[in-house]
Amino acid sequence: MNLQRSPRPCALIKIALILGAILFLMAPTCGSTEKTAPVPADTRQIALEKMVQQAERHLEHTIKKEGFFSARVALNVWKSTALDAGLYSETAYDAFRRRIYLRSINTNRRWFENYITDKSFHNAAICLEFWRLHSLELGVLDLDEYEKLHLRLEEAKKNKKK
Repeated sequence: MNLQRSPRPCALIKIALILGAILFLMAPTCGSTEKTAPVPADTRQIALEKMVQQAERHLEHTIKKEGFFSARVALNVWKSTALDAGLYSETAYDAFRRRIYLRSINTNRRWFENYITDKSFHNAAICLEFWRLHSLELGVLDLDEYEKLHLRLEEAKKNKKK
């Protein structure tokens, strides 16, 4: 029986101790008073302004291509980023909001006509209600026109039943 130890375990322990010492010396101390440099205010402001530009581009795209609710979300994102950057303008906000509502008014009017033609009266009533609410929101509601459209919808419903 050979009781002599092989050199391998001793060599592995030595290597582990050496690596541990190297890592200990290279690691920063836990209670280090060294502070990272703060981000300069100019850099932060530039980043915020860039975010506002991106939000505005997205808002423009959404107003042209997406629906009412997506545009409202994009408007809120733009407003939030503009406020953070100190670039918020109430007149710009009102202009974007007006464009969103006008597009919704026009779209709902077109869909109302399509649904009347297709005899889908429930959907026509929903479009008419959105048209009324969004017109009212902007202060452009024509009550006479609304009454005419409402009567037209009721007559179309009656004619379908006959």
